[in-house]
Amino acid sequence: FFAALPSLVKVEAACAAQLNNREPLFVTDEIQDELLPHHLQPTKVQQEIKKLKKEFGSQVASEGPGGVAKLLSSEGLGPKFVGLLQAILKDVARDSEDEHLQLCHEEVEILKTRMAVLRLPEVVLTGPTKVGKSSLTNALLGKEVASTRAVPDSFLPIRFIPEEGGKTFHVEPRGVGLKDRPDLFKDKLDKELTEMLEAREVNTPEEVHDVIKTMNRSLRTFLDSEIFGQKFSDEEKTVLCQHLCGDWSVDIKIPVCSHEALPVILVDSPGSTEGGLIGEFIKTMVRGSCIRASTALLLLTPDMITELDLKGPDLMERYFGGVSNISGYYIVITKVFEQKKLDETRPTACKKAGQLEPEPLGIRFINSYLLSAHAASCIGPLPEKFPSVEADASDEERQMCQAEQQRFQNVFWGTQNRCMEEMDQEIFTGSLLKKYLDKKLEEFKETVLFTPELYTSVDQRFPELFLVPHLKTMQRHIAQLVDEIHQHMETCSGSERQRQEDIDACRKLLSQLDVDIMEPVKEKAMLLIQGKIQKMAEFDLAGRSNETTEKFYNDVSETFSPGVADWCRRNESGKRHWTCRDCNDFFYEIRCLAMRESTKAYGKILRQELAEKLGWIRENDILSYLYKSLSRSPAGKCQLLDLPTASAVAKMGTITACMAPASLTSVAAAIAVSSAVGAWPLAWAAIIACGVPLALQTGQLFNAVVAGTPDERLANLKKCADMTLSRLNSSFKNWLEKKLEWRLSMLEEKESDLPQLEEKLQQYLTIFGNLQEIAKVVKDS
Repeated sequence: FFAALPSLVKVEAACAAQLNNREPLFVTDEIQDELLPHHLQPTKVQQEIKKLKKEFGSQVASEGPGGVAKLLSSEGLGPKFVGLLQAILKDVARDSEDEHLQLCHEEVEILKTRMAVLRLPEVVLTGPTKVGKSSLTNALLGKEVASTRAVPDSFLPIRFIPEEGGKTFHVEPRGVGLKDRPDLFKDKLDKELTEMLEAREVNTPEEVHDVIKTMNRSLRTFLDSEIFGQKFSDEEKTVLCQHLCGDWSVDIKIPVCSHEALPVILVDSPGSTEGGLIGEFIKTMVRGSCIRASTALLLLTPDMITELDLKGPDLMERYFGGVSNISGYYIVITKVFEQKKLDETRPTACKKAGQLEPEPLGIRFINSYLLSAHAASCIGPLPEKFPSVEADASDEERQMCQAEQQRFQNVFWGTQNRCMEEMDQEIFTGSLLKKYLDKKLEEFKETVLFTPELYTSVDQRFPELFLVPHLKTMQRHIAQLVDEIHQHMETCSGSERQRQEDIDACRKLLSQLDVDIMEPVKEKAMLLIQGKIQKMAEFDLAGRSNETTEKFYNDVSETFSPGVADWCRRNESGKRHWTCRDCNDFFYEIRCLAMRESTKAYGKILRQELAEKLGWIRENDILSYLYKSLSRSPAGKCQLLDLPTASAVAKMGTITACMAPASLTSVAAAIAVSSAVGAWPLAWAAIIACGVPLALQTGQLFNAVVAGTPDERLANLKKCADMTLSRLNSSFKNWLEKKLEWRLSMLEEKESDLPQLEEKLQQYLTIFGNLQEIAKVVKDS
């Protein structure tokens, strides 16, 4: 039997392909147990994997939306799947001090928690502000529920949960601190804001819109006020914005005629590129939404294609809150109104998308207004004339007529790309508008197919999208353990002479770490960012301070960063006076930019130096520590750059209050004056000098600016970069010392540890192989 086994496996494969047999004909578990040699028989875990494969192959999801999700929930196969993962890890002590093992066990607990609340696949819409997330959400819902105001004021992620046969909209904030454990946040708010965050029933989409808008504005105002600072300590703020708000959202149960109309939970997330303390809350909430989602839609406009040049961690950090194991995502290019623009954008966007890591599931070009118009036209025939409300109409008749008016307006907007005016209501007829719509839909077929394609893809690929990211995360941690053991074994198996040479080299490097590595890395990193700093210092914001063209924003994006350009878009449009909060947010973007550029340069040089001098340190370990070393909290970033927090910037209110309405330049000048008289560190003036226009409308203030010329701005920027690199150097020196001490302890261990290491290595390789096998089972299902 053992000799014939390879041939029998081939026969089984042929039978499975030709006869669609799910069960093996010859190589059954019973026959293997009876005939295979003992050392070749599958282990208990391997037997459990085979059982899981049978379960996945034999189970049939119930018809209708969420059938596959129910199979993987805690009421279906979920407990068996979690139990199998726990069995795979059981040979490894749970109380092990190794960080990677702890993270593996934590990943299993996260999956278990997700399965406990699994109901429907979640699709999260993410991306910068003003790219059309809410417009696409409304188009997919078929209702104007999400806010589409020109000035973004979103804050909490909005989860739209379908409720078949529902009559009203149930609105309820959720999350630790809002619904669960309110003593951590909600109970500390005033009565008015507490009542605002209570669950409620509303009757119309307009009421839903108003409730969400009020909640978001109230929370934004509170978090940006001095009262927030008085009621919560710095430590509590850090916990709130880094961790606690990760599962905050507003759940809205939305009435649907059937679950087929909305077979997923749609999550409209706030813009992920906002700065300041509000931005930190938003990034944490976006991260939580992306972790819970089975699919993400990354929305960009045709003018933002350059964003696809971001690589790996930068892309994940910017748009997915730093989630490294995002389940799967589509890139959706919105606001595609003309065929010519579509033809120009498609080749470049597709090429860039194909080079991304992780690679997206696909790229789509969508006109949200046209999608909404198509959904409105499918409800029923359009009225020949624009509906009008009769004076003696009942409330029910009035509501029905207003709904028809809204439907007519949606179709008009989708075909004409503008709002309907009174004159349009008199001229257009339903049949003519339908003719325009059909022509437009024929031109943009991709938009028409988007909704059914999305829902089908999410449903069919749900097991892979939901489970595989957790398995990959565990595999990554186990792979790092295997690599460490390999290094340890190589050290133990080396010659005594080589071992002694390595010990001497480690001790020497530990005593001369500054001279041999840290100082050269810092100097080379400073040279590397010279060009970027030069461009920032020479950028003519003075002559272009009043521009709001797309070219200006693109230039700002290239010179500074997309985040700075996004902030300018949000705050320049229609404004003539910047508040303290505006200034704080802008300065936050610039100081984060200075930190990121210095950090990137430092990380690149450090990897090169360590690869040359310490080849045994893995590059992934360096990158992992690099990102961990940067605190996500606003306070942490201020500390890194020695800059004032929001409360410090708020103190400039007395200066800006007496100034005439002007552009950012006047505010910058006032801050520069404060810096000159010693109110704030010179580094603060350096950041402002590099990031704000210097064309002052007030000559006296212009003369008071410390860094008024490109050369002076360049000098101050160099000081700021030097401060950032010094902090990184100090942090990485401690990390390298620990690495070298660990290496030294391995070198000094005796060779008798080698058999134990080999046994441990085999154990981890078995775990890694089992996780790979489970991932294959899930994908094949």
